[in-house]
Order: sequence, then C-alpha cells, then structure tokens
Amino acid sequence: MDYHEAIAALGMGSAHPGGFSITREWMKQIEIQKNAKILEVGCGTGRTACALQQHFNCNVVGVDRNEKMIAKAHQRAATLDLPIQFSLVRGSRLPFTDALFDVVVAESVTVFNDLDSLLNEYQRVLKPKGFVINVEMCANSPLPADVFQAFHETYGAECVPTMSQWKDYYHKAGFHSVRIIRSGPVPNSPVFDQEPDHMSPILTDKDAYTNDVYTIMNQNQIVMQKYAKWLNFAVIQALK
Repeated sequence: MDYHEAIAALGMGSAHPGGFSITREWMKQIEIQKNAKILEVGCGTGRTACALQQHFNCNVVGVDRNEKMIAKAHQRAATLDLPIQFSLVRGSRLPFTDALFDVVVAESVTVFNDLDSLLNEYQRVLKPKGFVINVEMCANSPLPADVFQAFHETYGAECVPTMSQWKDYYHKAGFHSVRIIRSGPVPNSPVFDQEPDHMSPILTDKDAYTNDVYTIMNQNQIVMQKYAKWLNFAVIQALK
C-alpha cells in the first residue's frame, strides 16, 4: 500500500494544500461558461468534479489511475444525482482527442507524474484559448537531496519545482500565459479538508483503519512536520 491507496481507502475528497476551501476559492476567481467541457485529471473521489458541475452547470469528465477512487467518484455523483463521467486511466497518455476540453483541472496530481509528458497532454486536449488550473506544491527554493527524497518516498513525487520552474515547465509545453492565482506557505495551510466532506462517512472503506493506513498517514504527518518549511503551494492558471 502507498500514500495514494491509503487516501483512497479513507475516501478523502481534497488531499491537497489548502484543502477544499482553496478549491472553493479558485472557483470564485475564474470564469467558465455554461456547458463548457472540463476535464479533471486525478479526480480522486470526485469532490471537485461534483462541485464544478454544480457551480458552473458544465460538462465534467474525471479520470484517475486508482480504481477505488473511480468507484467512489461514481458513488458520490450518483448520490448527488450529477451527470458526470468518470474513467480509469493508467499511463501518461490521456484517452481523448485533441482540442476537446475548455478547461483542465488538476489538484495535487501533476507532481506525481513526468511533468513534460503530462503538461504536453494538458496542452494537447485543450481547445484554443482553453486553460489549466493546477493546485500544486512548489519548493520555495531548490530542495536539498534528503528533503526531495523524503517527498519522493512518501508521496511518489517525481519532482517539486519552484514557482519559477513551474512557469518554465508550462511555457515549455506551449502555454503562452501562466499566472499564479493564489499561493502561500504549506506550513500555514491545511493539507487536508477543513471544510467537512459530508460524503466522507459513506466513502470510507469499512476496513480502512488498518495498520498499513495508520503507518502511511503517520509518516505523512512526520514528513510534513519536518519538511513543510521548504514548501509553498500555488494555484496556477496556464492559458493555451
């Protein structure tokens, strides 16, 4: 079991810096037209996807590499009676045609993948003038080897760019405008939900609280307490 499997078992809806309150915040700062097509990459249990559909009355598709997450996302959408498509997707290639979506959303997902490959995929599936919203960790300066190793071993992070490096990655992938909507230090921001997820009790596995889950979540707490001072987070908007 790894960190992502543990949060799937726990049915967590917003395991990213700032929690769901940051999701609510960035949703208020962007404009999405009714009936726009939105892709959420790494949709998890579907909390953000459902909020997007409710807030903007748009067409939402969610993908995730974790089968249990997708099952729980289906369960959430069905309970809320929302017409959202969720699909299991493994690998770096998104199974969609070019220029299909108006918006791509990713929250604490991109750093767990090869950045060049995934950002190129975001760019490919976006329509002209479409944009990405990405909520991610970013280093406040290049990380020492031992700090990066802790994040890699605990979370599977492929790299942790600084804010300027994030912008460079997006420009390299062909995005012509990149701005930071919101940023802040991770030590002062909750990584998990502060805003209650009322679906959480029914999305939590009955046997979720195993020794493996406790060990992983305890390791998460230790790593964040020890190394969070090296981290900021950013809500990045990148325009195609």
